[in-house]
Amino acid sequence: MVKVKTICRSSRDHERETKFDLFRVERNPNPNLHPFAKAREYQRALVATKLEKIFAKPFVGNLTGHSDGISAMAKTQKNVGNIISGSYDGEIKCWDIPQRKTIFSINAHATAVHGLSYSPNGNNFLSCGDDKVVNLYSVRKCLEANSKTPIEPLQKFFSSKTVNSIDHHGNDNVFVTTGEVVQLWSYERSLPIQTFEWGIDSVLKARFNPTEFNILASVGMDRSVCLYDIRGGNPLIKTMLQNKSTCLCWNPQEPLNFTVGNDDSNCYTFDMRKLETIKMIHKDHIQAM
Repeated sequence: MVKVKTICRSSRDHERETKFDLFRVERNPNPNLHPFAKAREYQRALVATKLEKIFAKPFVGNLTGHSDGISAMAKTQKNVGNIISGSYDGEIKCWDIPQRKTIFSINAHATAVHGLSYSPNGNNFLSCGDDKVVNLYSVRKCLEANSKTPIEPLQKFFSSKTVNSIDHHGNDNVFVTTGEVVQLWSYERSLPIQTFEWGIDSVLKARFNPTEFNILASVGMDRSVCLYDIRGGNPLIKTMLQNKSTCLCWNPQEPLNFTVGNDDSNCYTFDMRKLETIKMIHKDHIQAM
């Protein structure tokens, strides 16, 4: 005789009473049946965090108006809502970040703008380009100028050497330009007041120390990192890396330290008191700085 076992279930235990009810799900809370419950929950939380970062939409807005690529930017701490940018066609624009609009526009150079820098009080800014000209502009006059009238610089400085970058002194009306040589300029003089030269290759960037205003650091095409004291006529110390560095920035909280970005996709932090030793190497980039 054949023995048959049947299972009888009521549909009322699984169907919804109304269309607004949730479907019932049968679960067994026995922990022996779910040995990887914590690991599975951790994996779900990790995936949810990654997806939240992917869909976070960090992009806030864009500033459109340049007709060519951006080659230089600068900001001032006196007015954090405004920045200036320069493009490869020689145009300089001042932007209002909160409203995302152009405040004024200047056709400053005949060729690319290579460097921009604000004065410490934020009233003036400097620009340099491929045409070997350094322009000094007044922010107030740029704001008061009519849109139909071209904005003229307060002063023009003509360099006999190429100019790659520019940086303003933190206290005085003095600025530095880099190129074939490092040149120190003053508002009151039409020619450089000092010239620093160490080697035959061009200097790419130079930046003043944020607290010791007379100390200057630079990086060059010959893979060098160099320190200068503008109170003297000669460079202080020079060290060499295996690859060329293209950018430089001082630490605003620890002004004895500065970091350079290198072509080997690493950033190197130095202590200016011990320039022969690298203090820290920052790794994670996959392309040159």
